[in-house]
Parts: sequence; C-alpha cells; structure tokens
Amino acid sequence: CAMTSSSEYFNVKTVVTLSGPDNKEINCSWLFDDNTVLVGTEQGLFILLLHKLSSGLISVPALKDVHAIHGSRDCGTIAMIVGIDHVLNIVSFSEMEQCYLRCMKNRNTKPLQ
Repeated sequence: CAMTSSSEYFNVKTVVTLSGPDNKEINCSWLFDDNTVLVGTEQGLFILLLHKLSSGLISVPALKDVHAIHGSRDCGTIAMIVGIDHVLNIVSFSEMEQCYLRCMKNRNTKPLQ
C-alpha cells in the first residue's frame, strides 16, 4: 500500500517501507524500466518489481555492498560503485536484463517486512 505525503514543493509517494530483523539499509536505487527498480544495499544488489511488491526483493547474487547506481539509456550502460574498496563496475543493459531473467527464474527473494 503506497502512502502519499505532501511538502511545500511536491507530493511524495512511499512505495516500500522496510523493517524487521532482515531489514536492508538502502544505499541507492535506480529505475531500470517502468516496472523495475534496482536497489543497492550493503548486502548486495536487489530487484524490486513495482507491480508485484509482495514478491519482495529479488537478490542479484553477483554484487555485494552496492553504494551507488546510475544508468545511461543513451549509452546502454549501468555504472555501480561496489565493495569495500568502492570499485566502479559498468554493466550493459543487456547483461543486466539477462541477469534479471536468471534471477526471476531462480527467484532468490527476500520478503519485504
């Protein structure tokens, strides 16, 4: 259930609130497409499906400790700062889409709490 709050400048819609013992501290997020958000946490990279929030966070096992995410549709790439040494990784959209499909097939999900 999304909550809406207002400020002097704009309306804010809360889509997900994480709580509980398996709470993920979100470092960053990036809208991959109209339905998919990439979520970076200390525990790793996760996929959040906006049309199916009840499915939880879907783990992308390749990356841990994601500090920042930014993509360029013009270049077809996603840049992420990851790891304890803050290494810059660049992934193509097509690689991320393939990874997304594998993760959806394996459904390594973490429930939203």
